Amino acid sequence: MGYQRSTLKLQFVDPQFNGLEVRMRRMSIGQLNEVSKFSEIDLNKITEEEGLEAVKAIVSYIEPKLISWNYEDEEGKLIPANKEGLLSTDLIMLINILQAWMSASVDVAAPLDQQSKDGNGSDNGTPKMSVDLSLAKLPMDAL
Repeated sequence: MGYQRSTLKLQFVDPQFNGLEVRMRRMSIGQLNEVSKFSEIDLNKITEEEGLEAVKAIVSYIEPKLISWNYEDEEGKLIPANKEGLLSTDLIMLINILQAWMSASVDVAAPLDQQSKDGNGSDNGTPKMSVDLSLAKLPMDAL
C-alpha cells in the first residue's frame, strides 16, 4: 500500500467567506507555478475577455482537485462541488478559493508547543524553528 497526502481544508482571509468549508487535494509544485499568475488578478484592470479566460483557466485547475464544499444557493440547496458549481460562483469567490488553496498547499505545520527533553529533564539544546512559506516570498517565475 502506498502513501497519499492528506486533503486540505481551506481557510479564507476574507471575512465574507466565514463559514465556507472547502476540501481539496494538494496541488503539485508545477500546478502552483502555473496557477500563481491568477492569484493576484486586479479585477479593476482586466478586460471582460481577460476575466473570462482567467475564469476558464482557474476552474480547469480547481475542478479536478475539489473534493467537497458546503456552498449553498439562496434556497439552502447544496451546490455540487464540480465544474458547474464552480461556474455558479463569482470571480471574487473563485479567486479566494484559489488563493486559499495555494496557501494551504505550501503551508508548513506549526512546530509542536513543547520541545523534547533529554533524560535529565533539561532542554536538549535544539532551537525551535518555524518556517514562513507565504506566497509573497516564493519565486513564481517560470523555470
